[in-house]
Formats: sequence, C-alpha cells, structure tokens
Amino acid sequence: MGASNRSADPGTTRIERDPVIDAYRAGVDLSLLEKNLTLTVEERFVQLMELQRFADELAAAGRRNRSR
Repeated sequence: MGASNRSADPGTTRIERDPVIDAYRAGVDLSLLEKNLTLTVEERFVQLMELQRFADELAAAGRRNRSR
C-alpha cells in the first residue's frame, strides 16, 4: 500500500492535509450544507422532488427547441 499520511510517531495524531481535498473544499459552500442539515427528511424530499420537476421542465424545453 501507499505511504500513510499519519505521523511516524504513534503517540501523535498529526495528519497531513491533502492539497487535492483542500482544493475541492474551497468550492464548497458550508452554509448551504448547514442549512440543509436543519431540514427534516420530508423537507429534503420535497426539495428533491422540486429539483426533479425543474429538471424535467428543462429537458422538455430542450426537446421542444430541438424539434423546431
């Protein structure tokens, strides 16, 4: 296996930061994640259904546009 990101000293818990993960984190809006975590499961499903309805509308609009 590859090298571990943990320190060689078993008494320490220092973990090296991964630059790839840091690059992805820069584009994540934590406030949106926190807001979604305050929603109930039912509220999350409602949001998902609204998103799916919107995606269906976009797909239908694309099909109408291509058929012209």
